[in-house]
Amino acid sequence: MRIYSPNEAFAKLEMKEKIGDNQRKRSLRVSKEDVKELISGRYECLLHYESPFAVELYFLMMQQLYIPKCIVEYKRIAFEVPENDIRITLDYCIEATETNFDLFDSNLNLYPVSHLDDVTLEVKYNTFLLSYIKDLLSSCNKMQASNGKYFLSRSASRFNGALFL
Repeated sequence: MRIYSPNEAFAKLEMKEKIGDNQRKRSLRVSKEDVKELISGRYECLLHYESPFAVELYFLMMQQLYIPKCIVEYKRIAFEVPENDIRITLDYCIEATETNFDLFDSNLNLYPVSHLDDVTLEVKYNTFLLSYIKDLLSSCNKMQASNGKYFLSRSASRFNGALFL
């Protein structure tokens, strides 16, 4: 689930699917009340949405017994190139909690899961990346990694509370 502010009246319930090197993300807008139901493990609220995706999510969550594991919070700088719907984001100050799953709580007790100077660069696009952006990215000092913000948040707790930054 994703929100952009604790004051939101809804959240996006998202499902990411890996397809080779690419990733597909689908989402469903869910009310704040239904978010609380889902966090509590009551998935029936999904059946009230007129969406085949909501039904798919319901059966998947029932079958796999999905439960919250952590909340991840981070700061983001975003850029958009209208041609080909290109989105470039820089995420930093990644923090998490594995004790409070109230997504709308504005005072979560978060702990850092990334180095202070780490920045995650993500480039999202449809079909192809424009050559001038590809050239610009090739000049950056970067390291390709398949571990995302969720992975960082879950693995940080495995250090018995000690996080080395």
